[in-house]
Amino acid sequence: MSLQRGVRVAALLLSLAVCAAGGCSSARYLVRDADGGVIAIPSNQGGFPFYYREDAEKLMSQACPKGYKILREEEVVVGQVTTNTNRSNTESRDLVGRKNQSIGSVVTNTDSQAVETHDKTEYRITFKSQ
Repeated sequence: MSLQRGVRVAALLLSLAVCAAGGCSSARYLVRDADGGVIAIPSNQGGFPFYYREDAEKLMSQACPKGYKILREEEVVVGQVTTNTNRSNTESRDLVGRKNQSIGSVVTNTDSQAVETHDKTEYRITFKSQ
């Protein structure tokens, strides 16, 4: 594992540990009223390491202690994410003449770029009290 990748993995694990210890919730209200509301979560995943669905259900239960009914669930586009990747490769080759004597070298530079754009989404749950 490269050092840079190891640092990223360690940062991710530290973030997860801080989140778990602090009880941070990824579910949030978009709309809240006396009869229910709309909750947004990053995705409809439940279970380790992301308890998004469980967090949403906890908020709905707190808002509606006598029970709630889910009216609508949907994934909504909330923006776009663009990733630029630039790569550069330099290769050097020795030129060999007669009698295996070096007569110089050739250096080749190759540059490439990739741009990727995809939608950023969130999952929304509309609910009301029973």
